Amino acid sequence: ALYAYGLPVLADSVAERVPIDYEVRLGNHALQWLDDNKLMQPSKLEANKQAALREGFDRLGHGLPQAAHLQLAFPPAPGIGPNALALPGGTIVLTDELVALSQTPDEVLAVLAHEIRHVERRHPLRQLLQGSAPAALAATLAGDAAPMSTAVAGFPVLLAQTKYSRDFETEADDFGFRLMKAKGISPNAFADIMGRMASGGGSCGEGEAEADPSSGFLSTHPVTQERIAKARAAAN
Repeated sequence: ALYAYGLPVLADSVAERVPIDYEVRLGNHALQWLDDNKLMQPSKLEANKQAALREGFDRLGHGLPQAAHLQLAFPPAPGIGPNALALPGGTIVLTDELVALSQTPDEVLAVLAHEIRHVERRHPLRQLLQGSAPAALAATLAGDAAPMSTAVAGFPVLLAQTKYSRDFETEADDFGFRLMKAKGISPNAFADIMGRMASGGGSCGEGEAEADPSSGFLSTHPVTQERIAKARAAAN
């Protein structure tokens, strides 16, 4: 009962106490870990494609509470496959492999809309806290976030291995659909790219990466036909 119900409540309580600058440092640590372990390389995306995606990303985030902290990183990351990862503090990692898997810019933006909700609700930090119960408990008893530093070293591994809860995913999906529609993007774009991931990549262009259902976005954001159907329904 403590694990199933107590830890999420505890994580929410501690997350509210963590200053944004500390959360940004956690995200930077995770990004550095990915780089140090050679899971990321300089992006091979053309500058104009990066610029177009950044423009769309900025349009998605405009007016949101965490807009000032949202930023997009473009590392091709063979170690994590076609993926988008929300880090604590607002950085969203978008791999070249996921861009290669997409067939339209809107498909990429659909995934980013989902990830923005994870940032807005501090889901990565809450997952870290749930996976680091002793540090979370110490932080609560001490009344500040300093004891969480003991958990920082293991955070990137946790990030790579942890699946978001069903509640987190549902919340991010529903918000993403609303955000897409508000910005003139059909939620069908989300259904299209998720369906392609679930089928193992679908039709990619010559030389482009195919998705592996056992890795990448699917490993931390499991696809179900229910989620795809909800995206189709939201588009109507």
